[in-house]
Amino acid sequence: MLSSKVDSRKDSITSKDKIEDVLEYIYTFDGTEKNCKKNDRIMLWKNFWLEYIDAFDTLTETMPDSVVTIYVGRQAIEIGFKYLAIIKTGKIEKTHDLGVLADLVLSLYEIHEEYMKWVDSFCKLYCEYIEGNNAEYFRFPEYKNNTYFAGNGLSIDWLSYNIALVLLKMIHFAGFESEIQKGNSGE
Repeated sequence: MLSSKVDSRKDSITSKDKIEDVLEYIYTFDGTEKNCKKNDRIMLWKNFWLEYIDAFDTLTETMPDSVVTIYVGRQAIEIGFKYLAIIKTGKIEKTHDLGVLADLVLSLYEIHEEYMKWVDSFCKLYCEYIEGNNAEYFRFPEYKNNTYFAGNGLSIDWLSYNIALVLLKMIHFAGFESEIQKGNSGE
């Protein structure tokens, strides 16, 4: 489904329609491919971003008090910033720090719109004070040096609300409102 939309991957194993073709390569396929063209890479990042946004939206309704909801929302923000950066630079930023990514995107696009105000601040403060600069914070209950998840007292509602606001601002900036609405209407 996804691979049919990207030209440089049309003859790849992941574009095959029959399970038999995939099984033929089961011992040689490692889940990755090489030589994607820039436009195909951009399409892949866009699709991943839109899927994470959709997953976060679904989780806010089905699991509103879950740390999983926050982790998926946070990941959606990261993928969105990386998507926007790859459009401008052609390369993937090797950081998970939302503050660094926000600064990069705001700088690359010279964003000064009022509606984007505080996006960078939220991302920086979230990474520093909520995650303690550990992007895996909501992913695992235990970390290096005998440190443990202590976010049980955090307001998941507050975090979800603010993550949703950041995502809405990013969606608006990227011009994806109609794509998001189409996806939510089942078209």
